Amino acid sequence: MLILSILAFIVLAFAGLVYGLLSLDIPREKAEVYVRIEQGFSARQVGKALRSSGLEIEPSVFVLAANLLHAGNKLKAGYYSIPPGLNTLQLIDYLKSGKGMVFDSITFVEGSTALEILTNLKNTADLRDDLGNASEPDLARRFNLESGNLEGWISPDTFKYSPGTKLSEVLINAIELQKSILDKAWASRDLNVPLNNPYEALILASIVEKETGRASDRAAIASVFENRLKAGMPLQTDPTVIYGLGKAFNGNLTRKHLETDGIYNTYLRTGLPPTPICSPGKAALEAVLHPAKTNYYYFVARGDGTTHFSENLSEHNVAVRKYQLGK
Repeated sequence: MLILSILAFIVLAFAGLVYGLLSLDIPREKAEVYVRIEQGFSARQVGKALRSSGLEIEPSVFVLAANLLHAGNKLKAGYYSIPPGLNTLQLIDYLKSGKGMVFDSITFVEGSTALEILTNLKNTADLRDDLGNASEPDLARRFNLESGNLEGWISPDTFKYSPGTKLSEVLINAIELQKSILDKAWASRDLNVPLNNPYEALILASIVEKETGRASDRAAIASVFENRLKAGMPLQTDPTVIYGLGKAFNGNLTRKHLETDGIYNTYLRTGLPPTPICSPGKAALEAVLHPAKTNYYYFVARGDGTTHFSENLSEHNVAVRKYQLGK
């Protein structure tokens, strides 16, 4: 009996010692402590990362605390700012909840091309480039895009990320968002639109995105292109030709460009181009799937951000002379 009492006392004393140790504020080598916890890190790996980041904590003590709290496999990956005044038990809860994660954000603008977005990502210093020199078709295959093309699939939006996040993770989030927006828009579409599938809607929305100067004109611009598709007329839109020229375009679109055949030349070819020409926003997608009801087949920019629409070629020619040629 005496031996059991002694053992119980020892166990209680040890437990009290451990609890007291885990309840002490963790010393630190510097005021600002940041640590990255990778996906799949064990409690010991987390403890080592904390130690190397400036917290004076023994990894074995951290593992003990994590096991006591049944949190060894519940510590969330991310980039953390560790505030002063935490003890080991509080630190476990802090990392388990993820509330100390540091976030930054990156914005992709409507009308940006996939190349522009990829360049933006690669120039973001606190993102890790895991894409290397992969081409856009390579990336399309990597992200399981049935079109085989990355263009148009990156949602123009703002995305939060933790510094050190992989580029691919940001891209996946943007692609999944664009897919979701497209699927919802397609499901509620006007059944009279001359589009056969969601990808065609994405293509036309990218053109509308590039052609729209004022948001209130978007649905009418969409109606022009859809009226032309129904009539079998070429879309005759400059942005597709410019896209097809790629790096050869120097900012000056010439008659020769318009008269040179190519898969993106919508002056010489009817129907939609083979791929989107940029990343369209949600509003452009909604416009092509719910276009205005008009008899417009032509439009021309007035030069002040607004658009003049015409029902026939003679009226359009008058508008061109007025707004483009100043006659």
